[in-house]
Amino acid sequence: MAGGPSLTIAAKIANVADFHKVSLSERTRLVAQLSEKEKNAICYEWAFWARDDQRLPDGDWIYWLILAGRGAGKTRAGAEAVRTWIHDFAIVNLIGPTHDDVRDVMVTGESGVLATCRRGERPIYRRSSARLDWPNGSVSLLFSAEEPDRLRGKQPLDPEFVKVVTVKSFECPH
Repeated sequence: MAGGPSLTIAAKIANVADFHKVSLSERTRLVAQLSEKEKNAICYEWAFWARDDQRLPDGDWIYWLILAGRGAGKTRAGAEAVRTWIHDFAIVNLIGPTHDDVRDVMVTGESGVLATCRRGERPIYRRSSARLDWPNGSVSLLFSAEEPDRLRGKQPLDPEFVKVVTVKSFECPH
């Protein structure tokens, strides 16, 4: 983990599930070994907190579907995917069912992009222009499925340089 816990602890504890497998006294000892900086860093270390079903899939893929119910961590997984992709792509767009969903859930929500980013990597949210400007120069344009035509013509969107996070709600038959 870059900037994360020391190698001796990382070798023993790869994620929060591993952390809970050790005794309370061992957990206390391991945490005591962390510097204050490491303790703060681990709060934002998604590799530590994510469940296996929330991690980006390995390999060369086009679609990633997380089919899960309320509270399963879909929004957080999407926000963390955005955090990862902005390091490799100049444009990482977000598309939600409605403008309100994009703003209130995907961007400003408790598991949204702004909440999951460290201070130094947090984008500037430009509500009036529906975009996020990232400190590294990447941009996220915010779209709603209510206006699919907005996705056309605004700029050339080369699929090799664009990642899109989409949240779609639907009812499953019981």
